[in-house]
Order: sequence, then C-alpha cells, then structure tokens
Amino acid sequence: MNKKEKALYIFLLIVAPICLGILSFLFQFTIPYCLQFTNWLWENVPHYAYFLILLFLSLVEIFVIWLDNLHGDINDIEDYLRHNLPYSPLLDIVSVFICACITFMIGLPLDGDLPTIFMVGTLFVVMLHRFFKRYQRHTMIHMGASIGFALAFHNPIAGIVHYFEEYRHRFKWKPFFLLLLEIVIAYSTLTGLCFLKEYLLEGKVNPFAFFYELFDVELSFGNNVSIFFISFGIILIICCLLSFVLNKAVIFFRDYFDPKTWLSVILCVVLASAFAYSLRRFDFELAIGMGEELFEARDLLSSELIILFALRIVFIIFAFNFFHIGGRTVPSLMLGALIGQIFVAICNEYFTPLDHSFANLVIICSALIYLGVSMKVYLIAVSLSFSFGNPLFILPIVVIALLIAFFPMKYILPLGLNEEIEEHDEHYHFILYALNFRRHPKKYLSIHII
Repeated sequence: MNKKEKALYIFLLIVAPICLGILSFLFQFTIPYCLQFTNWLWENVPHYAYFLILLFLSLVEIFVIWLDNLHGDINDIEDYLRHNLPYSPLLDIVSVFICACITFMIGLPLDGDLPTIFMVGTLFVVMLHRFFKRYQRHTMIHMGASIGFALAFHNPIAGIVHYFEEYRHRFKWKPFFLLLLEIVIAYSTLTGLCFLKEYLLEGKVNPFAFFYELFDVELSFGNNVSIFFISFGIILIICCLLSFVLNKAVIFFRDYFDPKTWLSVILCVVLASAFAYSLRRFDFELAIGMGEELFEARDLLSSELIILFALRIVFIIFAFNFFHIGGRTVPSLMLGALIGQIFVAICNEYFTPLDHSFANLVIICSALIYLGVSMKVYLIAVSLSFSFGNPLFILPIVVIALLIAFFPMKYILPLGLNEEIEEHDEHYHFILYALNFRRHPKKYLSIHII
C-alpha cells in the first residue's frame, strides 16, 4: 500500500467501528418501540384484527427474505465469497433490520444477536474489504461477527471470547489484536450513545448500567450454603437432559419446514402468528418474545412455571425452525432461567425457602449452564457471566459446572444446536439460487467482494 492507501486504511479502522456502534445502537433503540407497538395493537384493536396483523407482518417478513434471498446468518457472506457471487450488502443490512424488527413485533422467541452479528459483520466487510487479500477476507468476516456479538450483549469480553471459540481453528494473533482495537472503539461508541439516550430521556446516567446490561441483581450464598452442591447438581443434570431432548426435537421437526416447498412457507407464516396470538390470548405473555421478563417472574407458583416452561419449549422448537430472522442465544438463556425459576419455586413451596440473593444466583447460573451445554459454547457462556452483575459469585459456579458437563456431553451431544442445524441444512445452502429466487443482480448497492 502507498501512503495514501495506508492513511485511508487507518482512517477506516477508526471510522468503521464507530459506524458499527451507531448501527447497533439504532437497532437496539428500535426494538423497544417494536414491542410497544405490538402491545398497543393488542390493547386497541379487536383480537381477530390483531391476529390478521400478525399474519400480515409474518407474510411481509417472509416476502422480504424471499425477495432478497436472506438467511440472516454471517455464513451467507462466506458463501458469496466462496462462490464469487454478486452481493448487495447495504440492501441486505436494511432487509435484516426490517425482518428482525418484524420478528420482535410478532413475538417469536428469537433474539437480536444473530441480526446484529449479520449487520455489523456485513458493514465491516463493506468498509474494509478492499484492504484484505482474498484469503484474508474470511478472517475479516469472523472479526466483524465477533464485534457484533460484543455489541449485541454490551459485553466486549464476550466478543473476544466469541472470536476465540468460534474461530479457534483459524486463530491468528495479528487479526486478534486488531479485533481488540475495533471492539474497544465500537463498544465505546455504543455505550456513549446509550448514555446520551438515558440522559436525554431520563435526565440521569448510570455509568455501570450498560456493561451489565442484561440484569444487575444482588447475588450471594446467603444462608443456603448447605444446599449449594445439591442445588447446582440437580440443575446441571436437568440442563444436560433437556438440552439433549430439545436439540433432537428441533432437528426432528426441521424436516417439516423445507424451504423448497410453498406449503412449508405458508405453514411457517400461519404457525408463527397462531402461536404468538394464542399465547397472548390465554394470558401466557411470558411465553412469547425473547423472555427476558422471566428473570423477574418471582410471584408465579411452581405449577404455573411448569406450564409456562412446557409452552415455551413447544414454541421454541417450532420458532427455531421458522424462516424468520432472529437468534437463539437469549431464548436459550431464558429457557435455562426457567429451569432455575422452577427449582427455586419448588424449594420455596415444599422445602427450605431460599434467600432472594441466592435464588438470583441459582437462576442466572442455570441460564448460563443451559446455554453452555445446549449450544456447546462453554467459553461464551462463561464470558456472559459479566453481563449479569457481580461475576465473582457466578464465574466459579458456571466454570465448575461446565467442566463437569464437558466430557459426558461430548459423547451424549457431540454437536451444539447451531452446529446440528448447520449440518442438517448443509444441502440447503444454495437452494434459493437453485430455485432462481434471485433473478437479477442488484446493480445499485452491489459490490463484487472478490
């Protein structure tokens, strides 16, 4: 590179993560308004009209996915690179943004981490691809994905660990140090914008609120040290068994949602709307959406939590197979949290009541343990401990539990849920191209990244 190109490269290394932070902020800023819009519709329109609106939104999302040939997965970019295909990154970012917002409005149990990873990773590729050689661009995509993961969870440590765990077989130190710089700038931008939003809307700023964005709760062992080992032993066994059953159920039903047939597409649209409407109609609102409210559902009886757990499992099995855009990390966390909630409720109702701070610890550790064993992302689960408040209590428990589960789960469940889905879908990678869904290149926003 000559001096001019080097100067441009350094300039983009600073500007690119700032743009990534702004994009992530806009997405996270929009999500609450999508949820408020859905709640407003439920309260102000007839129920049959609400169902029809959900049906229409679901159709719109599927149509956008069909029109733009989207999967909402960062691996799409690798496919385009590998097959030297014309690519429309900016249009795809807008499409994923719209589709993810619709997913939230419908109430599917999917989260925003996968759309954030896709949008951030794609924008990172767009801004810096010219400075990377062909064999280096896969590394660049991986870096963008890890930046997106850090921004999605407001956790820079999780982004760094994501890069190491997901791409350890292609790990290189030079891109890693560059990743550290990009994560620091992008995260600082996102955090600064969040501070500004809080100040403008509420007139105050909590300087620690955004690193511990998910839940900042009081944690301690309290007076329950005597049942500590029993509690987490039972929870670990339940998490391992449930992860095996749920993963196999998701893959079993995946064959019924074949993107090659219009019947599957129509079934997906109708079921997504029907599930979300029915659960809200019968007052099971905690079973829809990402489920972040489950951490605060302390007034429910164990029987109510078990029913909620069963409904959410059924909804998740189908939602993970729908064609809608969304991630699986937070729904898996919340499923683990429900296991902890049920355990706490049973102890309080039938055995020794647990201290509130110890109950928080049980629920959070249960969520992280389930995520680790079901997705086979042990290091990521540990790194997310920093998103739940004081990690001094959480880290040792989660690390020990996942170490115990590692070897038996290696044989019981060789692949995590995302890996099983990717392996199952291997023969669908370019099915949309085979069906000629993309009939012509998009000339306006297209670039050839090769």
